[in-house]
Amino acid sequence: MAASDAYVTRLGSLLVHKDISPQILAKLEPAACRAVRLVNRALLAAHDEMIASIYVPREPTAKDAAVALPGMLSRGCRPKLVSIALEGDVQQQQTGALRLLRSFANASAVDPLPTRSLDLNPTALSKDTASLVAAAFPTLEHISVSNYNSEPLDEDTLASGLERLLSPQHGTSRVTKLDVILGWRQQVLTPALGRALRTGSGLDELLLGPTLDSIEQIIPLAGMTNLTSLSLRGYCKPSLLQPLLSPLTALAKLTLTQGGHHFVDATGALTAAGEAALCDVAAFLAGRVDEESTFDIRPARKGWRDPLPLRGAAESEVGAGASRRSHRPWLEALGAAGVPQLMLTSFVLSHGDMVALASYSRLKVLILGGAIQIPPSALLLLARTPRLKTLRLNIDAWRGPDKRYPLGGAPGAREVLLGLNVGNPHLNVELDRSYSDKDEVRAQLLSLIAQVRIFLRILPGGGPYRLRLRQ
Repeated sequence: MAASDAYVTRLGSLLVHKDISPQILAKLEPAACRAVRLVNRALLAAHDEMIASIYVPREPTAKDAAVALPGMLSRGCRPKLVSIALEGDVQQQQTGALRLLRSFANASAVDPLPTRSLDLNPTALSKDTASLVAAAFPTLEHISVSNYNSEPLDEDTLASGLERLLSPQHGTSRVTKLDVILGWRQQVLTPALGRALRTGSGLDELLLGPTLDSIEQIIPLAGMTNLTSLSLRGYCKPSLLQPLLSPLTALAKLTLTQGGHHFVDATGALTAAGEAALCDVAAFLAGRVDEESTFDIRPARKGWRDPLPLRGAAESEVGAGASRRSHRPWLEALGAAGVPQLMLTSFVLSHGDMVALASYSRLKVLILGGAIQIPPSALLLLARTPRLKTLRLNIDAWRGPDKRYPLGGAPGAREVLLGLNVGNPHLNVELDRSYSDKDEVRAQLLSLIAQVRIFLRILPGGGPYRLRLRQ
């Protein structure tokens, strides 16, 4: 045997070794991994045992998957996540889903699958598919029904399927998290779907995409009193927030994605309706906040684009005596609720807004994230915030239009960093920047911090190591 042949033979034995082959496969790119699995049955089995998620995107892949799936499952494939996103008309989607789910159900009848998360087209959901989901995935915890297909839904069929899926008698009793995003054709929560959601008495987390614009839509949701997390991705009429949220006494996390002309006007400023909604949310939070509560507030993205920094409501919308562009009303409402940890992203903050933030009596952590615009001198107000221990500050906006120097666009920023440090001996300041920045930007920031620390070492009350760059 030639030396090269012997080498290949030794390499082949490593590839099929039961302990070594999974480690080799784990290092390969997905395409290479799929090719190597075809070398022999041992590699095929090793590969299939490693599969943690199964994603069926569209026809004709769905047909291929329906043929391949039973073999994969018989060779030890035990996915933690399954995503079935079929195309075609309603009948085609439901037929395809039934075929795929039947394979999973057959496998679970022999050895229950450990699948925790399922993503399924709402168009494919019916009573029959719901029954198969329950049989296929006995340990299911998270279900997402998301529709990015233009095919119209039969909402009664969807509601009946969802009701069976969530029913303690017929469905998956361990499901605690549900996402419902129905796409642009179904923007309003129908009565039938509302009743189906109410069936989910065991749900802890709900993400909802449809619009809420009537009290009738709110009633079934307000009855889901076990919810600890609620995310509203669609528009919710501001006057409905209070009746929706008040009964949800267990709620610990609330996410509102309120975009469109209802909340942001044509000039990129918060509208009166948007301000009212934020104030209503703050009023709801009063008495529900503990020391570990964290609030992350940011404008919604538009597609893949980051939002422009949002200015405050116009003078006519915030009342006499307020700044011309101010977020102060809802910022003060959050302060009254006792917010301990707050993150703001993509806002234009005025001097008056910083006065409001500085008055927070329980604020311990403040993160001023990306696309934040602030007059640097206004940051000095935070030195008197009584319990503030950490300030994380994104300084992208301070670099100026040419982006050449860390503080090129913010005269006096160096003095502000010194003043914050000396003015509050308990405050740690972390400078942050966009992760897309190159190594030279990080080097510039480290040099800046080193320069500021030199002064802090000689200033009374200075703490040089309370100023650092966030890694």
